[in-house]
Amino acid sequence: SSGVNGTSGSSGISGGGGFNEGINSVLTSTFSNAAGGNNNGINTSYNSTIIGGYSNGINSSYNASIFGGNSNSIYNSNGSGIFNGTSNYIYNLGYFEPNGSSIIGGSTNKVRGSDNSSVIGGTSNFIDDGYYGQSGATIIGGDTNFISAQSGSSIIGGRYNQMFNYGYYSTIISGCLNIINHSTNGVIAGGRSNFMLYGDSGIVSGENNQLTNSYKSSVIGGAYNVIMTSPPSSPYRNTNSIINSECSCIDTSRNSVIIGGYKSCIRKFDVGSIIIGGNYNKMYCKDIYSTIIGGYDNRISFYTRQASIVGGKFNKIYGTPSNTLYNSSIIGGYNNKIKYSDRSAIIGGSGLVLDNQNDVVLVPSISTATVSNASITNWKLGASQSTGGSATMSQTDYIEVSINGTVFKLAILQ
Repeated sequence: SSGVNGTSGSSGISGGGGFNEGINSVLTSTFSNAAGGNNNGINTSYNSTIIGGYSNGINSSYNASIFGGNSNSIYNSNGSGIFNGTSNYIYNLGYFEPNGSSIIGGSTNKVRGSDNSSVIGGTSNFIDDGYYGQSGATIIGGDTNFISAQSGSSIIGGRYNQMFNYGYYSTIISGCLNIINHSTNGVIAGGRSNFMLYGDSGIVSGENNQLTNSYKSSVIGGAYNVIMTSPPSSPYRNTNSIINSECSCIDTSRNSVIIGGYKSCIRKFDVGSIIIGGNYNKMYCKDIYSTIIGGYDNRISFYTRQASIVGGKFNKIYGTPSNTLYNSSIIGGYNNKIKYSDRSAIIGGSGLVLDNQNDVVLVPSISTATVSNASITNWKLGASQSTGGSATMSQTDYIEVSINGTVFKLAILQ
């Protein structure tokens, strides 16, 4: 019997003479057709169709279709279709039937229990409902990519990329071994082994970068960088960025940025802090709008506001909960410190300290020179002076500085 518009049947179906028939079968099915191709079969299905191809099968499904290809199968699915390709499979073995899903081309691609989801091309890609009843997921091309329980999410190209656990509308574009876990509106574009957990943030390229409990944040390039928040409910978790750095971290802070450099860190309730370049620079514990530029192992910590360190090594600026430090800076030098001092600065030198001294500029000793109509004692700045030797200068090439009512002149020697 033909099985066309009937309840059962098995045979090759002439289909109006348009097909070269092999051995096809339609068994225990209603309003179903298997036309053209060879060794195709429909079993226990309703209003389903196979046209062409080889060894394709539809079982226990409604309104399902397979067009061409080889060894493609649809099982326990409604309104789904496979179009060409090899060994592709739409099926359900769990809680949800994959209604309205499709696979177009490619090989060994699978959709299980996910409604209105699609795999287009590629090989060994897999969309799974994850027992949450997801829908609208898409994989386009690539190899061995995986989406589970991420409704409306997409993977485009790449290899071994994964999205899983409950979430919505996230995207992975190309790259390899990238993972988005339990996130909504997250994006990973390229790179390798990048990871996102909870959030709506983005990673662009790079390797082994990580975003955890971060919102509206980004890592761009670089390697082994981390933006994270603990606990997840902390308000210090928004709009942070790390750009082209390596092994750097922003932890439980807000509106902060690290650009370049190596093993830099901003952590523990900082707001609007910036580190640019350098190695091992750190900012932590309630610094607001403070900056480190370059240098090595410089630190700003503990209740500072608008503080800055530029260059140098082992320099430190810090305050206390009862004595917040404002607007102080260190420029260059080695192992200099500013403690509890507002609007003050250290320029160069080694081991210089400002401790609870406001509105002070501290520099190491400066070479001085004698000029006409001026005493040598007036050509100094700081605690010591030296003779000018053979140096000369113009009377107009100096800067006057008043300290405790005494005017000193900072000379530029020639």
